[in-house]
Amino acid sequence: MAFTAARDRHPTSLRLSGRELIGLVALLLLAAIFVMPSSWREAARDLIMPQPAAAEPSASQDALFSGAVTVVDGDTLDLDGRRIRLHGVDAFERDQMCGTGPSAWPCGQIAAQTLARRLDGRSVTCEPLDTDRYGRTVARCRTGGEDLAAFLVDRGLAVAYRRYSDDYVAAEDHARAAGIGVWRDPAFTSPETWRAR
Repeated sequence: MAFTAARDRHPTSLRLSGRELIGLVALLLLAAIFVMPSSWREAARDLIMPQPAAAEPSASQDALFSGAVTVVDGDTLDLDGRRIRLHGVDAFERDQMCGTGPSAWPCGQIAAQTLARRLDGRSVTCEPLDTDRYGRTVARCRTGGEDLAAFLVDRGLAVAYRRYSDDYVAAEDHARAAGIGVWRDPAFTSPETWRAR
């Protein structure tokens, strides 16, 4: 941009052409955008380019649902054909063994059997939170007010799935400190690592 000094004014005053003035304003606006807080930038972006309205959550994702369930494995339930993955925990796989040598035990089978015995025909109420990549409803489920995921983690039959939630870390710490379930021999393979083998 070329600035021309006004001949009839003080030598430090500038006179800008219309094009130069528009360029200067644009430059100042760009500079302001880069130095403003990100929340302001997002608000300015939304004014310039409005985002489409978020879709309303479907009633099936919002509403609690309940009924008698079948235990598929330690962290998966079936309610009338709807697969439910317990939120925030990772239970041992049905054919997974824990421990070593003669002290090895079928921790995956025990997790599923313990959960099935706990439920034993009781109604389960679930709060859907998400859908996982396998199409299962990820939910927080309770029976008689008891959180089923906490039930498993408290007994050392599942671990807190920290990648997705910190909700059950305290329960896992309790089980570890008490040496309950898999924490009797903490050299076990995590369910996630075991699945990836």
